[in-house]
Amino acid sequence: MKTASNEVIALLNSSNQFYIAEVYSFTLLNGTVLRYTSLDVDVSYNGNTFNFQGLLIKRGKITQTVGIEVGELDIEVYPTTANIGNDGWLAAARNGALDGASLLLEKIFYSDWNSNAVGGITAFFGNVSDIDPIGRTKASIKIKNIYELLSVPWPLHLYESPCQWPLYANGCGLNKTTYTIAGNVIGNNSNTNVVYTNLNQANNYFDLGVMAFNSGNLNGTRRTIKSFADANNAVTLIVPLPTAPGNGATFTIYPGCDHKKSTCNNTFTNANNFRGFPYIPVSETGV
Repeated sequence: MKTASNEVIALLNSSNQFYIAEVYSFTLLNGTVLRYTSLDVDVSYNGNTFNFQGLLIKRGKITQTVGIEVGELDIEVYPTTANIGNDGWLAAARNGALDGASLLLEKIFYSDWNSNAVGGITAFFGNVSDIDPIGRTKASIKIKNIYELLSVPWPLHLYESPCQWPLYANGCGLNKTTYTIAGNVIGNNSNTNVVYTNLNQANNYFDLGVMAFNSGNLNGTRRTIKSFADANNAVTLIVPLPTAPGNGATFTIYPGCDHKKSTCNNTFTNANNFRGFPYIPVSETGV
C-alpha cells in the first residue's frame, strides 16, 4: 500500500490545481546514487537535486497487483551528456555499471511551480532486471520489484558436481586483484575477435575471464574471454570488439572459472574452498 504525508493527502483532496514531477534515483552497487527527472527543469527534493539535462527518461506503465506477483516498470533512457563515473551512460551500462542497481521512482507534488514541494510518494521501487537492447542512442531497461527474489532456487546450496561459489566471492575466498594482470597488444594482426598479446600464461589460463582495455581507441571497453592460446598468446573473445585494438594498446585481464575441481586446483590452487561434489554418482536409467 502506498503512503503519503498529510500535506499531500490534503492537496489531493482539495479542489485546487496541483502539479507533479517524477524523479528517478539509481543506486549502484558501489553506493553511488544517480538522480534524474523527466521534467524539463531540475527538481530539488529532500535536499537532493534531480537533473533533467544530459538524460531523457521515458517510462511505460507500472505493473503492480495485490499479492506476491512481480511488479514491473519499463523505461527508456536517451543520454546526451550524462556519464556514469568516467564513462558515457550507454557505454557504462553496456559494461555492467547497472548490474545489481536499484531504481526508486517518486512522484513529487506541488501546489504551484514557484513554491516548495508539498511532498512525495513512492511510485515504484525495484532492481534492474534486464537491459536490452542498448543501442547507439538509447537503452531499454526493465525494473522488477523485490518479489523477483522469490524466484531464487531453494535451498541455496545443492549437491551437484560444479562448485557453487561465484568466482572471487566470499565463499570462493580469492581476491580478483591478486589475479589481475596488466598486458599490451602486440603487432597489428589483432582483429575484433582475436587479440594478440604479450601474455605468457599457460594454455586456457584466462578462459571465461575478462579483458578490459585502458588505453587507445578501446579505452573502457570490457569483454568476456572465450579462450586463451599459449602458442601465440592469443585471446579469443566471446563478443566482438567494436573495432580492432592497435599495437601497444594496454589492458588488464584476469582468469575466469568453469567451476570444475581441476580448474580450482590447477589455476587457482584453491581446492580447500571448492564447494562442489564431483564424486556424486551420476543418475542411471534402468533398461
